[in-house]
Amino acid sequence: MKYGFVVPVYNHGSTLEDVVKNLLPYEFPVIVVDDGNDERNKAFIRDVEKKYPLVTVVERKKNGGKGKAMESGLEKAHEMGLSHILQIDSDGQHDTSKIAKFLRRLSAGILNTMKMRLCTA
Repeated sequence: MKYGFVVPVYNHGSTLEDVVKNLLPYEFPVIVVDDGNDERNKAFIRDVEKKYPLVTVVERKKNGGKGKAMESGLEKAHEMGLSHILQIDSDGQHDTSKIAKFLRRLSAGILNTMKMRLCTA
């Protein structure tokens, strides 16, 4: 299994770096989806991309909401050969300290998983 994170960003660029720092110990790719942000938030995203080699940015020209941002992130994850992703919000609302417990349960077979599938129309 190849894990990664997808972090959709819309108007929360200022909190993105703290979120990414919390994900780095897992050493998984971090796909940041710029969901049509303004220049101020794009600058935060670009700074994070430059600082952290595990970060890959996918840019959407127009805001499409979390669902469209996730579709874009999943497409990139598929291109990168990832089999499983965890979606983490860029505003810091998700407790990233629980990721390790989640991964332990996943590898022990305690949690059911569904392989990532992309639907194409």
